[in-house]
Amino acid sequence: MAEHRVVIPYTPRTQFASYHARAERFAKIVAHRRFGKTVGCINEKIRAALSNARAYPPPRYAYVAPTTAQAKDIAWNYLKHYSAPVPGIKVSESELWVDYPNGARVRLYGADNFERMRGLYHDGVTIDEPAQMDPRAWSEVIRPTLSDYNGWASLIGTPRGRDWFYKIDRDATGDGWFVDPTPGDSSEFAGRSPARSDALAASRDMDLGSDHDAGAAMQAEPVVELATTPIVNGAEQAIAASCRETGAGGDVDWLVWLERMARYWPK
Repeated sequence: MAEHRVVIPYTPRTQFASYHARAERFAKIVAHRRFGKTVGCINEKIRAALSNARAYPPPRYAYVAPTTAQAKDIAWNYLKHYSAPVPGIKVSESELWVDYPNGARVRLYGADNFERMRGLYHDGVTIDEPAQMDPRAWSEVIRPTLSDYNGWASLIGTPRGRDWFYKIDRDATGDGWFVDPTPGDSSEFAGRSPARSDALAASRDMDLGSDHDAGAAMQAEPVVELATTPIVNGAEQAIAASCRETGAGGDVDWLVWLERMARYWPK
C-alpha cells in the first residue's frame, strides 16, 4: 500500500517547542493570552490520534473546557481546520467529534457535565482553564479515564489564587509533570505594536482566569501582547511605574503589569 503523507497546517511557536518535545505524562501550562495553548494542544491531539496504532478499542482523545458551549466556541473550529487535510475524516457537528481513518477520535466536552465522562477511557486529555471547573471533574472522573491505557493529560490556563490547579503539580504523587518553563516569554512579539485602543481595552478587560487564545489560529501573524498605552488610574499607576524598567523606551511592559495586577483582582 502506498504511503500517504499528510501535512497539517500548524507551525509551533518557539515557546511551545518544549511542550511538544516533553517526555512527561502530565503537563501544566500557565501562560498569557495568544500564547497558542489551545491551538498547540489541539494539534498535539491530532498528531497523537493519527500516530496511535492500537486497533481495538479505538484510540480516544478529549478536550475539556469549563462548559460545552465554551469548548465549541474555543476549540471546535481549530479541530476541524487542522484535521481537514487528513483524508477520510468524519465530523459530527452535533456531538463535537472528529474521527480519523485509523479509528481514533478527538472529542470536545464541557466540565459543566463532567459526569458524562465517567466510565470512559482516554489516551490523552486536555483540560482548558481547570481553575474554572469543579475540582472533582479531574480527580474523580477525568483522571481515572486515563488509567486503562496509561493516557496523558495537559492542563492549561491560569490559577485563581492558590487553587487546585495551582497546587496540582506540587501534590502529584509519583507522577512526573512537565511545567511550562517560559510562561511569560513574549520575545516573538518584540517590535510589534497593536492599536492603542485595543491595548487599552486589553489592559482594562483582561481576565487571567478566562484566557482562551482567541487569536491563536493565525500562527504566522501572532497577535501582539506588548503595548505602550499609558494608564491613568491611580490604583494602577504605582504598579505601572514598577514595570517601566522592563519596557522598551521607558514604556510599561503590559505582560509584567498584568502579572503584578492579578493579585488585586477578584478570585
